[in-house]
Amino acid sequence: MILGSKFIHDVTQLSDVPIVMPKLVRELGDRGKKACGAISSQTQVGGTTVVAQNNSPNSWTTEEVQEWAKRHGLKQSTYTKLDGETLSFLKSLKSEAPEFFYRHINEKLGVEESKDVMLFTNALNDLN
Repeated sequence: MILGSKFIHDVTQLSDVPIVMPKLVRELGDRGKKACGAISSQTQVGGTTVVAQNNSPNSWTTEEVQEWAKRHGLKQSTYTKLDGETLSFLKSLKSEAPEFFYRHINEKLGVEESKDVMLFTNALNDLN
């Protein structure tokens, strides 16, 4: 269990780590970051490799976007060509031009089912 002045995150179950770590990283913000921004992207936890995502979605690689999609229950194959910069752009597009956003994810990404649109939209809302 990790305790802080504003939050408590239970990580006693290894399966909770991928869910809890993004919340913890968001809470910590830039505190403790190295000047060059370099942090280890993989850590061994109980024999399992846990991939930590960069704090800023704008700089995520396509692999980090895939991990984000997996954590949010999205069809990963749909998002194989998206990087963090594109994902951040889609998030801003969603609020600035919603009709174009929904048409774009339908036509270009193939997100057609209502549940998939909902999951993707909610996942974008969770981005920092």
